[in-house]
Amino acid sequence: MPETSQGARLALRIATHPLTWVGVFVLVTQILRERWYPFSHFPMYSDFTPKEDYIFLQDAEGRALPMPSLIGGMTASKVNKMFHNRLMEVLKKRYKGKGMKIADVPESLEREVAGEILDKVHRLAKNSGTPLPEKTAFVHVWIIREDGKFVRHPRVLAVQ
Repeated sequence: MPETSQGARLALRIATHPLTWVGVFVLVTQILRERWYPFSHFPMYSDFTPKEDYIFLQDAEGRALPMPSLIGGMTASKVNKMFHNRLMEVLKKRYKGKGMKIADVPESLEREVAGEILDKVHRLAKNSGTPLPEKTAFVHVWIIREDGKFVRHPRVLAVQ
């Protein structure tokens, strides 16, 4: 067996170590993808919009209702998308070419659409075998940045 130098043995140990190849794999994939995933600065979380919204349902006592367990797995996010999509449909029909945004919608229109969505959610809950409480409120909350702080502005848009 030929004698090898200590440097050659060390190089061989490094080359055959599993973590060396993991490191090489990560480096090559990151160069090919050009995103540098583990080292990304995540720009989508670095800048908040001045105004954002969410919705939830509450019972007669003002307690938030757990939507997924009541509406057959449907989350608040999905209900919010239903609300926004329907609102945009109605906006396009009624205010053709006016360039209105969700934040500028008249409250009367929001209340109308929220009532439709709440009816649909009640039907979904009933069909999933867990009807909603008798008095359920559809609450729309705007989070607005005011004086460097985030302030919640909740509004009950529909009750059923």
